[in-house]
Amino acid sequence: MKKGLTILAALLTCAALCLTAERAPRYDLTEIAVRRIDEEIEITGSVSCARSAAVSAQLPGTVSRVFAQEGERVQAGQALLELEADALPLLWADGDDAQSAAERAEAALQLATITAPADGILRGFSLEAGQSVYAGEELGRVVSADLVVTALLPESQREDVRVGLEAEVARGERTFSARIAAIENAPGASAQYALRLEGGGLAALEEGMQVDVTIPLRTAEGPSVPLQALQADGTLRVLTKAGEVCVPVETGLSDALYVQLLSGPPLGTDVILGEAGE
Repeated sequence: MKKGLTILAALLTCAALCLTAERAPRYDLTEIAVRRIDEEIEITGSVSCARSAAVSAQLPGTVSRVFAQEGERVQAGQALLELEADALPLLWADGDDAQSAAERAEAALQLATITAPADGILRGFSLEAGQSVYAGEELGRVVSADLVVTALLPESQREDVRVGLEAEVARGERTFSARIAAIENAPGASAQYALRLEGGGLAALEEGMQVDVTIPLRTAEGPSVPLQALQADGTLRVLTKAGEVCVPVETGLSDALYVQLLSGPPLGTDVILGEAGE
């Protein structure tokens, strides 16, 4: 009888230990480890021509001759088209003796000849003889061959960025080096700045493309933990032999995955990410 009670007591003790083990929390853990952290800004941008100038008519008229075609490379002052002289309005009174007829004809011809406003490539230019144009009408544009990237930067990150800072422009699997050439207020956008990025490698892109822009800011290497380990109150849940303990820490740089620890538990400490199975 006594032996039976002893066995029963042993079984009950074993069962209690098993139940306690089942009820003990199980954690997903990570270690405080040395990692390199690159703090950077990631934004999107678009590719455009570095310079663009409008081709427009000063006066209304009818196109008589066209000297250049869409996509042609032109030089500043080069004649692009000519309007019919008789389509021009009367600019001088018949009785004006200050100018000779020849001088008036020369001035009229200059007004009737529309020239390229700058060196570059002619875009959006598709005029034909006999077509009418009006004063101030944009007939096309002359754009530069070199390309730039324009990206919008949130106002909250303005302090971290300066002209001359290096950047990386990515399109798919390809990346290109660039630098910030200008920072301006973004037209029509509040709390944002327009970054202008330049670089010889951008010539491999095409106008109108959307690209990813990465701007490296600072780099640190030292103790760190995954961002998800950091609690809202600035502590880490650390697992010790005595159980779970919340330890306050001081943080530094962070990237998309990790945060630097300036002070806190030593390297190799087990940090709780969450309950197992969460």
